[in-house]
Amino acid sequence: MTQAVFARWNLTLDAESTRRAFSRIDIGSSESCGCTPCLNFAAQRQSTFPEPVRSFMTSAGIPIDREAEIYHNCRLESGLHSYGGWFHFVGKLTSGADAFVALDETTGTFDLHDFGSGLQVGISTKTALVNTAFDSHNILQLEFAAEIPWTIDAEEVT
Repeated sequence: MTQAVFARWNLTLDAESTRRAFSRIDIGSSESCGCTPCLNFAAQRQSTFPEPVRSFMTSAGIPIDREAEIYHNCRLESGLHSYGGWFHFVGKLTSGADAFVALDETTGTFDLHDFGSGLQVGISTKTALVNTAFDSHNILQLEFAAEIPWTIDAEEVT
């Protein structure tokens, strides 16, 4: 277990348990789905996440190509495409407000940190679609919202 600071969050990370879980997950959500918006996202993973985010993911044991979920929202007026998604990792949030903000008993939103270049990221204890490879570990969710161009050779979606 190691201590880490990422944006406004202080965390205890169990990167070894995270890596062990991911060793049992062959592909990420983008490849698993295979639709053109997901493949467009997959083609740009490395450029979507700036160095501070990639560095944190590495220290937490998160492979950049193993998102739990990815979704395409729409084509924006700017011509970029709005995406969201999340990754899981083993750890504990020790301080910093949870990125998930409940609006009422059944709905919520996320208060994400802006890393610039159309990327916002947050850490939350609220998780969804956790792969069974994570067993009964204390799981956190790395939530993100990204604006990226359409770059694959396939009909652009709107």
